[in-house]
Amino acid sequence: MNSIETIQELTNKEQWLEAFPIMNQLRTDLIQKTYLELLEEMRKDGYCLYAFIKITKLYPWPA
Repeated sequence: MNSIETIQELTNKEQWLEAFPIMNQLRTDLIQKTYLELLEEMRKDGYCLYAFIKITKLYPWPA
């Protein structure tokens, strides 16, 4: 098994939605609509959202 680890800025709605479950664990009162609205406003003020991403590659066993 091989893995790639990186820290990446989340810059679009699709990426923000992928991160929402983690943000919701931290801020349990946060709903998706409010989360997206807050991100839009905060980005205007220079806020950036980053994520740690780990991609694991599985290699098949030799036959």
